[in-house]
Amino acid sequence: MLQDEEALAARRAFAQLGEADRDLLELRVIAGLSFEQAAAVLGRRAASLRTAQSRALARLRALLDEER
Repeated sequence: MLQDEEALAARRAFAQLGEADRDLLELRVIAGLSFEQAAAVLGRRAASLRTAQSRALARLRALLDEER
């Protein structure tokens, strides 16, 4: 039951992210694309995605902390 609650909290936090953050994390974390592959899909530079991913994950962590 605890895992179900954690999964629900993660989905709620993920849904609160901005569209760009969600798109990036879906491509990198869920789909498992490399930075270069995700950059091609998003029309951005791979180097900029590294920074964007770090920030998106920090926002997601903060949202998860708020859920607790």
